[in-house]
Amino acid sequence: MFVLVKFTEKHCAHQGPIITIKLSENTENVTACDGSQQTQLLEMLFEMNDDTGHWRGFKRTRVVAKQSGSGPLQNP
Repeated sequence: MFVLVKFTEKHCAHQGPIITIKLSENTENVTACDGSQQTQLLEMLFEMNDDTGHWRGFKRTRVVAKQSGSGPLQNP
């Protein structure tokens, strides 16, 4: 559960108006369109713009390793 409170003064002004917080990080094995296996890094993030008060939660994925056919995992 998140409780958002609007502060009148910016506590992290040196970091800029957009604050991003990583909520979780996991790896997942998925099958790509061409049938190869990929290991992906999944990050759940929370981002807030301190100037406008807008916020969003989003998921970011990144391929960590690929496996083509029956070969070993390879770093991209």
